[in-house]
Amino acid sequence: MILWVYYGLPVLLGIGLDPFPAGIVALALCDSAFEAEIFRGGIQSIEKGQIEASHALGLSYFSMMRDVILPQAIRRVLPPLGNQFLYMLKISSLVSIIGYSELTRRANELTVTV
Repeated sequence: MILWVYYGLPVLLGIGLDPFPAGIVALALCDSAFEAEIFRGGIQSIEKGQIEASHALGLSYFSMMRDVILPQAIRRVLPPLGNQFLYMLKISSLVSIIGYSELTRRANELTVTV
């Protein structure tokens, strides 16, 4: 994904990014999908009885989510969310690939011209 964002966007869409913003965009695109799935799964893991009880109390959808569902879902979401943050921390070192290839190309240009 990092290479596609850095090398592919200029060719396909004409959008050229510097290495650092390209790395941020690529990691954000990858990570956002995983985090959305983690939160979706956490919310859906709450039992149906909790939702029915909220409706029985006459809570609106916003109140039900804020006061009943999300506090329970956050407890279930924290462990996989922590794992995802650690994974992204490890993967972020791959952004250096973008700068490495340019450094190698520049070194080759300098040796050929000397």
